This record gives sequence, structure tokens and C-alpha cells, in this order.
Amino acid sequence: MKIISSTAKNIGIKNRLMRRKITTPKKLITICKKYNYGKSHIIVTADTIFTAYTFGFFRQKLVFSGTLVNGLNKKQLEAVFLHELYHQRHHHTWYLFFARIISASLFFLPVIKDFDRHLSIVLENRADSFTTKTQKTSRYLKKALVSFLNPQTDHIYPSFHGMLSYQRVDALTRG
Repeated sequence: MKIISSTAKNIGIKNRLMRRKITTPKKLITICKKYNYGKSHIIVTADTIFTAYTFGFFRQKLVFSGTLVNGLNKKQLEAVFLHELYHQRHHHTWYLFFARIISASLFFLPVIKDFDRHLSIVLENRADSFTTKTQKTSRYLKKALVSFLNPQTDHIYPSFHGMLSYQRVDALTRG
């Protein structure tokens, strides 16, 4: 039942995303070309919320708010793109989907809830590590994460990251 409910919810979310879709900005198209990534797999929304995430199961898309694209410089946007690309290419939405089903099914076992949380943290750290290795610096990812912490920007923390952005910035700073 949870799978059917989740699928219906995803269809509704995708329809809402497509209604708010705007033209992909040139700097994001340039980044897509650099990494040989089709712009048809990108959705840029007219949202005023500072956010980026991987969406979908079979035909995954990378979703960026227009505010995020316009609010970051090209290198910071590239860092966010690489981070989400790693999630997409390694099917992290599937891992987390099944982890959450197991967690909900076995709610009476606290260790399962901890496993779900730990998995989220591990996946975020791996995506951060990939971004840092690809860009050969953590500077741009740190600056992008700090932008999420700016109290003057409306933001949504990515739905499956298991730790706050300031903890991720600290982890990137330490090594």
C-alpha cells in the first residue's frame, strides 16, 4: 500500500514540477554540456525556494529552483549539479525508498530507524566526496551549502540528507 501511495504522490509532484518549469538558464546548460548530460534530464522551476534534488525512480531528473541557479556562481552551481548527478547515477532514490519502506514496516525496531538515518548520511557524504574529487576542491560545495544556511533565502533542505548543511560544511572543512 505504501508503494502505491508513494507512486501516486510522485506523479502528482511531477505534474506540479512541470507546471512550474522554466527555461533552463545558459550557465546550467554549459555545465550539462561539460559533463555530457542531456538538458532534457533537468527541470528548472520558477520556485523562489533555494533547492536542488534528484527526483523520480525510472527516468530520474535533476530539479533546480531558478532562485538557486541565479543565486550561485557557475562553480558553485556545478558543485550542486555534480552532487545531484552522483545521487542520480548511483540510484540513491531507490536505496532510500526501500530503506524507508523497511523502516516504516519495522518501526518497532529502533535500530532500523538508525540504519535509515545512517544510510542518508553516508549517501550525502559520498555525493559530497565525488563533487570534491571532480572539482579538485571542496571550496565551491562549501560555499553552495553555506548559501542554503543564509537566513535571507527561503530554502528547503534536501529531503534525504541525514545531516544539516552546517555539519556537512564542517565535515568538508576537516577533510
